[in-house]
Amino acid sequence: MEIRLARSSDVAECMALDHSYESEYVWQVQTHVQVDRVESVFQRSRLPRPVTVCTPPDAHCLREDWERQECFLVADHLGQVLGYLDMTVRRRLRAGWINYFAVGRDVRRHNIGRALLKASRMWADQQSMRVVFVELQPKNDPGFQLCQQSGFHFCGYNEQQYLNEDIALLCASRLR
Repeated sequence: MEIRLARSSDVAECMALDHSYESEYVWQVQTHVQVDRVESVFQRSRLPRPVTVCTPPDAHCLREDWERQECFLVADHLGQVLGYLDMTVRRRLRAGWINYFAVGRDVRRHNIGRALLKASRMWADQQSMRVVFVELQPKNDPGFQLCQQSGFHFCGYNEQQYLNEDIALLCASRLR
């Protein structure tokens, strides 16, 4: 397997990957706001039954990100795209932002996701970035666990991120 920058022809293969995930846990947040204090507590809670969540990327946005020619990586094995990671750069902040990230269902749990995250951090470091961010849905416990095992740590949340009104959990990996 090779991790490489994506070519134009790879974008359609990335879109064709199964972007769904199954989770048995959800991250819940409770926020308490007082005059001089804001307190947020995150708790991992077991769901009554596993849920499958489908999060297909927006094809137009994915193509736009590839056209930016920043960090759009694919895991390639013998000409087949097994997974990909799309990271755009906020140069002023010297930060990379992972927008889309998926590994084909039949090759998950073979360290492909970990290899893509590692390659994105190496690319960002070579570009003098100081941090890489990943945003995750609160039901994406498998993604959250993968990020933690790959050197990312929880660093906050955004309650206005998603159209479905889910919060976004933010994880970061400091490079410098």
